[in-house]
Amino acid sequence: MPAVVWGGAAAGIPVLASATTAEAVLAAVAEHEPDVVVVDMRMPDAPRVLRRSPVPVLALTDLDGVVSAMRAGARGSVARGAGPVVLAGAVVSVAAGEVILGPGMADLLGELLGDGPCRAPEYSTNLGRMGAGT
Repeated sequence: MPAVVWGGAAAGIPVLASATTAEAVLAAVAEHEPDVVVVDMRMPDAPRVLRRSPVPVLALTDLDGVVSAMRAGARGSVARGAGPVVLAGAVVSVAAGEVILGPGMADLLGELLGDGPCRAPEYSTNLGRMGAGT
């Protein structure tokens, strides 16, 4: 399932729609007015969703794709295959306005920025949360 339109920021987050093209994702967003869109970055035209979605987008990617997803406009990124607890937590956090980096992604970002792995405990636990204002 390359893209899912999520609604509600409560536990048991409902899936409002799923789509396999950027055009279909954007149409579903317009129809359902979700809180968050989850997009697998392997979907053709995924960056188009990131650029045009009026709601926050959580990208499913691998460690190599996190930087391009964030540059394209994702509010967060978790690894493909992340468990349901991590994914649900990331959706809720993105809906609340936070910027999320999944496990291992904060360390990768630190490496790419030349600062080495992130050493702050809040960046290396569970979701690797990074607040929108930090």
